[in-house]
Amino acid sequence: MAVMSFIVRQTKRAKKLCPNSTSIVLAGGVAANKLLRKMLDEFATECNLKFYAPPIPLCSDNAAMIAWSAIERLQAGLPTSTITTTTKPRWNL
Repeated sequence: MAVMSFIVRQTKRAKKLCPNSTSIVLAGGVAANKLLRKMLDEFATECNLKFYAPPIPLCSDNAAMIAWSAIERLQAGLPTSTITTTTKPRWNL
């Protein structure tokens, strides 16, 4: 619960820093957490923001998340690839 509260608190802080925001997006493995989804959806509703999160079955697999993102881009008529970098498997984090 502490991690979810932290994420929501940081989201609220981000909203204050970006008052013209129109939406909240929750993605990645953490998006499978139903309580976090509910908490962020409630916050979005309070702030009159749109809340987006992929279907839960797609949240556990990064390849599925990437595929879902590509589908969304295609449906929106956006370019399918904007990546111009090369892969560096030993890239320092």
